Amino acid sequence: MKIRLIFDELRSRLSELDRRRTAAAMAVLLVFVVVATLLMFSGNGGETTDGGTDTGVDVAAAPQQVQWEPYRGVAVPYSVDGPRDRITGSGYARTPQGAVCAAMQAQVRLSMAPDDSWANTVVTVAAPGPGRDAFAAARVMASISSDADPAQTAQFVGFRVTDYSDSAATIWLATRMPDGTLTAASSRVVWFGDDWKLALPDPKGAAGDADSTPLVALTSLDGYSSFGATTGGQR
Repeated sequence: MKIRLIFDELRSRLSELDRRRTAAAMAVLLVFVVVATLLMFSGNGGETTDGGTDTGVDVAAAPQQVQWEPYRGVAVPYSVDGPRDRITGSGYARTPQGAVCAAMQAQVRLSMAPDDSWANTVVTVAAPGPGRDAFAAARVMASISSDADPAQTAQFVGFRVTDYSDSAATIWLATRMPDGTLTAASSRVVWFGDDWKLALPDPKGAAGDADSTPLVALTSLDGYSSFGATTGGQR
């Protein structure tokens, strides 16, 4: 039921923006639902207060020396904290800023990687485990061959790190739809194989989280560090 509601909400937003939906837009929607379903079971159904963040680390500082470039229609950040490999979206500094860039890159690449390269993308940007396996199994049922239309696609505008250590981080990523709607969703990244990778939770371990939701509506970016292609990427 929860998955159905998420799908209906996202489909409605696309209809309001442009009723002439393209096949590419629907494919992106399907994959986003897959990612959202997995994130639903992460135990982060609503925003949390700051947790066990390493002291002396500035988790609110935005990445520096940033260039925003489109990956198949969605702007993603390239900064001094990574990714060093612009083709694969890998190679991040072991810093909060590196973790933020990794989370943004991974979400977009998982949602937009085309049919001929998505398998390599999943291995590169997501940590191994049941969650990644579940995503891969669901991704087989989708087909993505075209870029997203920026006029119909949410773009990153900010972030909030609620938990950070040099081995894992929980990051809320804020996005703005073309109609101005603000939402946020949490991501978990872990340090694995000398890089930050997105941790997709195991859906089978989600019995107690059935009422959680991966999306939170925002009325403003208060409490978030401004960071996006249209915001100048500054705190």
